[in-house]
Amino acid sequence: MPNPEGLNPGKGVQWIVEQWCEKLAEVITSMTQGPAGAVSDGQPVPELPEGSHYYEIPLSAGSSLIVAAPEPAWMGIGGAALQAVGLDEADAADTRSTYIEILVQATSGLAGELSKKLGKEVTCLAGRDSGGAAIAGLQFYAADLTLGAAEAMRLYLAPAMALAAAVEEGPQPTGQAEPDAQDRQALARAMTVPDRGEDSFGKPDPLASSKTLDLLLEVELPVSVSFGKTELLLRDVLKLTSGSIVEMSRTTNEPVDVIVNNTVIARGDVVVVDGNYGVRISKISSLRERLRVVR
Repeated sequence: MPNPEGLNPGKGVQWIVEQWCEKLAEVITSMTQGPAGAVSDGQPVPELPEGSHYYEIPLSAGSSLIVAAPEPAWMGIGGAALQAVGLDEADAADTRSTYIEILVQATSGLAGELSKKLGKEVTCLAGRDSGGAAIAGLQFYAADLTLGAAEAMRLYLAPAMALAAAVEEGPQPTGQAEPDAQDRQALARAMTVPDRGEDSFGKPDPLASSKTLDLLLEVELPVSVSFGKTELLLRDVLKLTSGSIVEMSRTTNEPVDVIVNNTVIARGDVVVVDGNYGVRISKISSLRERLRVVR
């Protein structure tokens, strides 16, 4: 796959790939609570496995990244994160959604490093599935991911050459136009996926700002478990005494709701652990939905 415009990525691409691998390993370690590592030899790959899943994540710097993964890789990554929260039999849709969340978080971490490198704020925008014309002419670099003792999985990352050039050039003096603007505009157009009517694509992503997310991580939130609910007339409430039974809307074999900040974020089964009640999570909202509870 030749590079667009014939540009030599040089150290810019190498730096981007290394930083992204580092952030990917950090995110997976955090989500799985197990050791993870990701490395790249910095060498472009001639071709990608057939049937790979492509996901494009635009950046506010006017460029984007595309990540490709064979099905065993994205299933393994998403599955490991879901298993860490007790979901051993998640379907493919939930697994892929979790995998994409991991990609977004890793790229958000990269955006933070790019902000330091370029001397201006860089954030992630909402991404979408990609492929076809969007990957034509791009050069992909392999990243080998290890999760504990499991066999290594390989992902493929294609940074835009415009972004690599910006990294090599470093911060631009204030008030001066960036060099090679025409080349960068041409590359950005080459990287752009035709609009498919998805309202969210290219817009700010709720997970994009790593600085904001870091601030929220220490926020304390009330957590409660709901066994059900019902409505009573005031006269019936006044009749309640010790020993009265109030029938709930949920049967004994239905999962209970886990509520955080008045928002249901998960469902699960009641268990007893060392004499204390607990909830074994069976279904959980996406990370993006869970973050909404702190707004």
